[in-house]
Amino acid sequence: MNTPQAHGGQLVNFLVDSQAAEELKNYSQDYPAITLTQRQLCDLELLVNGAFSPLQGFMNQPT
Repeated sequence: MNTPQAHGGQLVNFLVDSQAAEELKNYSQDYPAITLTQRQLCDLELLVNGAFSPLQGFMNQPT
């Protein structure tokens, strides 16, 4: 079976394993809390799992 190419030529996937997730959780513990709308939460999930590839972040925001 021929696997199709990712849009833009690369698949962006920001999912991490459990060890990296724990390290990121500890590192970010002092960050301010941000409440996301349902739409923002959906967009974030789509960024993380690569559905918006090759985008790596939100417009006008550094990656």
